[in-house]
Amino acid sequence: MNNPETEKIVLRHCIMSPADLPGILSAIEPEDFYYEINRNIYIAIRYLFENKITVTLSALFKYFADQKTDYRQDILLIMDCYAGPDIKPYISSLKKDSSFRKIKILSQKLNARADDKSESPESIYQEINSEFQEIFKNQNSDITTFADMATGDIKDMASHNRYFMTGFAKFDEILHGLFQTELTYLAARPGLGKTALALNIACNIAKRYTSGDVLFFSLEMPKDQLRLRAVSGEAEVDSFIIKSERFRSNEEREKAIQGMKKIDSLSNLAVVDNKFSMSQIYIESKRYASYKNLSIIVIDYLQLIESGIKNGTKNEKVEENSRMLKKLAMELHVPVLCLSQLSREIEKRTDTRPKLSDLRDSGAIEQDGDAVWFIYQNKSDREFDSGLCEIEVAKNRNGKLFNHDFRFTKEYTKFEEV
Repeated sequence: MNNPETEKIVLRHCIMSPADLPGILSAIEPEDFYYEINRNIYIAIRYLFENKITVTLSALFKYFADQKTDYRQDILLIMDCYAGPDIKPYISSLKKDSSFRKIKILSQKLNARADDKSESPESIYQEINSEFQEIFKNQNSDITTFADMATGDIKDMASHNRYFMTGFAKFDEILHGLFQTELTYLAARPGLGKTALALNIACNIAKRYTSGDVLFFSLEMPKDQLRLRAVSGEAEVDSFIIKSERFRSNEEREKAIQGMKKIDSLSNLAVVDNKFSMSQIYIESKRYASYKNLSIIVIDYLQLIESGIKNGTKNEKVEENSRMLKKLAMELHVPVLCLSQLSREIEKRTDTRPKLSDLRDSGAIEQDGDAVWFIYQNKSDREFDSGLCEIEVAKNRNGKLFNHDFRFTKEYTKFEEV
């Protein structure tokens, strides 16, 4: 798992081929060198380059003389190691040896933590998995130029294949749907239909994008209740009537049956109601995406997610969960729609229209979210129970801010555009 000749060949190339030096420095870290002398020489080369000093033998000799270290003989021995102009195989070999060493160390660490049994398996997996990803993320440089991305076709600049329509036509015309890698928060006070709207959107996406799967984490209600709501909305029959089987006519019963058949045909809408910690949500999402084409993840709701931080404040726990959700969206390249509560302070104001500062428990929600939507219903509409409400897009990192009128029918938990 360590080859001194490979390390010396790479170091010689750094000294003798200055044109290749930027690429080598971006691909290799000092810890990738096993031998301390070679590692220190590489650190010296990097120091000279970063300080705009031409990398030469004399510059290296001076650097180590200033450090009161005599590496002259070691550097001269390096100059005897020449293997041709193509350095890429040697960089790859050096990185491979480094990765094997890191994996061995991680394996020992994993064994020790498993024997200790003081942590949950999920938290150990999450941390170890993160460290494994860290090992391999730099196997190839992440630096990409615009020229590398170019295809020559202006159509490739369009985002038509990078977002998912919510199923509300006029709303989508302005919003352009839910974008891959973006974290969207949907927030409202209790009783205004957060879960209903999220479920409507999940069903709409599952119907429209049949080649992808919708993963819905329900932390507030069991999956059978969620299915009942979906059937009620599809059939436009009161959920209480369906649950109690008190149909008022054969026609109403038939509507419920047809609604149930449509919802039950959505084999690409998966509901999880037994994962309550952030590590469980993270692991289950990664596992599901490993064998399914995932369209979107929906989570109901943020403040119910258990955090891996044991002794932190509520704010700190929510902040950590919010960061992990954004990381999940980026890693899986899918949109994440997460529901959130609003602060009770909103009810004490004359103007009860939500603000970004009303997001409950953490400013990280506003910071991490690419978009924030609010459900708002004014006092008169609430008193008359008209169902009229607004969806306000209060933050939209890649688009417009706007308000859009909806009607929410509580009896069958369905949103419709006005």
